Amino acid sequence: MNYSQIHKRYATALYELADEMKIIDAVTKDMETLQLLAAECDELKIILKSPVIRPHIKNKVLVGLFEKSFQQLSMQFLNLLVRKSREVFVGEIAAQYIKISREAKGIVDIEVHSVIPLSKEILTEISAQVAEFTGKNPEITEKIDSSLLGGFQVSFGDAMLDMSIRKKLNTISQTFSNNIYKKGF
Repeated sequence: MNYSQIHKRYATALYELADEMKIIDAVTKDMETLQLLAAECDELKIILKSPVIRPHIKNKVLVGLFEKSFQQLSMQFLNLLVRKSREVFVGEIAAQYIKISREAKGIVDIEVHSVIPLSKEILTEISAQVAEFTGKNPEITEKIDSSLLGGFQVSFGDAMLDMSIRKKLNTISQTFSNNIYKKGF
C-alpha cells in the first residue's frame, strides 16, 4: 500500500472540518501538542505502533491523555485514526496539519543551514527575498551544519537555494571531469 499521501489527506480533512467549525487555532494547538508528544514520548510511540495492543486500549490511552485539554474534534479525529489503523502516522499527520494551517495564514517556514550562525542582517535579507518571491510572511529556523564547509543553504516549501562551498566544489569537480581538453603534448 502507498502511504505517501496519508499524512496530507488526513491533515487536509481535519483542517477543512476545523475551518467549518471555526476552531482552526484550537485544533492547531492540539496538533502541536500531539506532534511534540509523538516525537518525544517513547511510551506513546510504543503504544501507537504496537500491533499487539488492541485498538480500544489505544483509544482509552489517548482519551485518558488528551480528553480534558483537546477539542472534541481533535478527540474524534484521534478515534478515527485508531479505528482506521492509522495511529502510527499521528505525528506526521499532526505536522502536516500544522503546515497547512500556517500556509493558510500566509506563513512560510524557511530553514537556513550554515556552518556558523549568520548575522541578523543576512537573515533579514534572506527573509526579505523569500517574502518577495513567495508573497508570504517568512519565519526562519537556523540550523548549524558543519558538512557545508562554508556558505549556506536556504530551503522553503519545495524550493532550495544552495550557496554552500561544498556545492561549488562539486560543480567545479564536475566541470573538470567533463572537460574536453586532453593532455597529450
